[in-house]
Amino acid sequence: MSQQPLTARETQCLELAAQRLSDQEIADRLGISPRTVAAHFQSIFGKLGVRDRRRAAERLGIQYLGAAIPMSDPPVPGATAGAEAVNDLVTTTLEPGALQAGWSIPPAPERLVLRLLLVLAFAIGGTVLAVGGAAILQLGMELMQSSAPAGVR
Repeated sequence: MSQQPLTARETQCLELAAQRLSDQEIADRLGISPRTVAAHFQSIFGKLGVRDRRRAAERLGIQYLGAAIPMSDPPVPGATAGAEAVNDLVTTTLEPGALQAGWSIPPAPERLVLRLLLVLAFAIGGTVLAVGGAAILQLGMELMQSSAPAGVR
């Protein structure tokens, strides 16, 4: 892992990647080419000592925020405060809380919501079956008692 800090543009690319955007989407938002985005990621991977975006996002979160996987809203305008100039070669000096304003807890994955809905549906279905079964047993018992001879009741 290199001791070089990420440039302002590399940080922007990684923040957008944490939102699960593709190279093309990141390029569109930053006004650069997808090849430039890919080059930034190669540099990020080398500096952070990782091989993929997820690990890079985790590493960025641990280094700057103390969280495991940072997910952000659109980049905060002041997130690159402390940069000496605006270009890809300038290293930013971020204040300790500079990025925290734009970072949030990642939203629950849709599959989790689907699973919870399925569990709820099965729980309700099981309850309906249990209540229905108890009602049928109760009716059966009443029918048997009403049809039994008077001396057996």
